[in-house]
Amino acid sequence: MSRTFQSFGIGNYRLLFTGILFASIGMWMQVLAQDWLVLTELTDHDATQVGIVTALQFLPQLVLSPWAGLLADRVDRRRLLYLTQLSSAASALILGALVISGVVQLWHVYLMALALGAVSSLDGPARMTFVSQVVPKTHLANAVGLNATAFHSARLVGPALAGFVIDWAGTGWVFVINAALYTVPPLTLLLMKASEFQPRVATPKAKGQIREGLAYVRQRPEIKMVFLAVAIVAGLGLNLQMTSAFMATEVYSKQASEYGILGSFIAIGGVLGSLMAARRRAPRLRTVVLAAAGFGIAETALALAPTFEAFMVLAIPTGLMSLTMMTSANALVQLSVDESIRGRVMSLYGMIFLGMNPICSPFVGWVAEAFGARWSILVGSLSSIAVAVVVGIWAYLWRKSQGITPRLFDVPRRRA
Repeated sequence: MSRTFQSFGIGNYRLLFTGILFASIGMWMQVLAQDWLVLTELTDHDATQVGIVTALQFLPQLVLSPWAGLLADRVDRRRLLYLTQLSSAASALILGALVISGVVQLWHVYLMALALGAVSSLDGPARMTFVSQVVPKTHLANAVGLNATAFHSARLVGPALAGFVIDWAGTGWVFVINAALYTVPPLTLLLMKASEFQPRVATPKAKGQIREGLAYVRQRPEIKMVFLAVAIVAGLGLNLQMTSAFMATEVYSKQASEYGILGSFIAIGGVLGSLMAARRRAPRLRTVVLAAAGFGIAETALALAPTFEAFMVLAIPTGLMSLTMMTSANALVQLSVDESIRGRVMSLYGMIFLGMNPICSPFVGWVAEAFGARWSILVGSLSSIAVAVVVGIWAYLWRKSQGITPRLFDVPRRRA
């Protein structure tokens, strides 16, 4: 089996991949349907309201992530994932019923977005760290890359399918289909063989364990560099599902089905980027920094696209660079920390990656309202280029302070 797909040689990982793929298709369908519901059915193309709903969905990350990471270090991760996936299915089903029955109001969407965000905040650290139980450490970077491939392969299908379902049957049925898809991961988890899991000793209960995770990160400059880059790029740059809705409706005057196809073009680049990441034996900070800069440049071109067709084509390199950065950042952090504290560190990573949205999404929505859809993308692209420069200089100076001959963006990885 080629290096790109080596984790598929493990039966439990094949089941994990299948669950991620089905859940991701449903999630991408729900993201598009939720934005479309708010933008076109519950408001008169109010971009700020879309930003608020997005923010509410990610707000729990800022509050619950540290405890979710500790929970992932302490409990049976497979059982926790089983419960969070069923809860996500229930949330989608409730929202679908509200829409189909014709009683849905904006505050309902607010509430369900908040509930789904709470479930996701518990799911994230467990999901990111569970892969280290499914594959050996030598396969971890590959498995992280393949997980991202599943996530973004789903984006090839999910948004386009959601757009067609909206045009054909209505927005509510998208949420119902999503609920059905969310029942697949619990089934794959039940089919896994516990005897084939990698050895893991759960962290015993003790005082100060969340502070221990924070202290661990504070002592690791290279992890802090990754966190800074991820915070800016994810918070301001990776709002493409929302900003693409602004571009599709306001700049190019497109319908739901065409907007859904646009998401699939972004996903093509994402799949290419994740497959490239799966081939790397070990990620480097240099890759993260250069990919952040590349993403900023590609997204700038995307914002300036003169036609819808040009926007679709430019979405491919934008998706490629974003996934190269995020997959490399995820694998780099996971490989750099001890198993006993991995859940807490990855919860902080997830808090930054997803939790920046509640802060930034309303701002991006306001930029779209005040200055136009193109500027809602440019604010992220220019910020991504700036943070790449800042982290690159920081890495250079830190390496020099360690008495190592500086080389641009090249920071050595520490082994756990």
